[in-house]
Amino acid sequence: MNTTNDFSRARRAFAIALAAAALAFAALWSVNASGETATASATKSVKIAGFAFTPKTMTVATGTKVAFSNSDSAPHTATGKGFKTGTISKGKTKSVTFAKKGTFAYHCSIHPTMKGTIVVN
Repeated sequence: MNTTNDFSRARRAFAIALAAAALAFAALWSVNASGETATASATKSVKIAGFAFTPKTMTVATGTKVAFSNSDSAPHTATGKGFKTGTISKGKTKSVTFAKKGTFAYHCSIHPTMKGTIVVN
């Protein structure tokens, strides 16, 4: 029995397994056009301020969670086909995960002139 060769083989096998794990982990991450690191289930943010949704239109990947954060003193909602955040009080955030492709127009049910769109690719 040659323990030096056994040790070398074990180190080589460990290095290969470690490299495979690193590659698998790296495959879960991507870099979008703006250079931000994101995952398929990344969270994007819509800010509610000045009685408006910002950005007004957002494009996301399927499976993305969108967090609606209220900076106004008044309560708001984000209500669209197939989703409702419920009332979002000042300083609070509520999230919606978009699991299907499509274009989802939404509005504030308290202030109907507030409108936005989420495009899911």
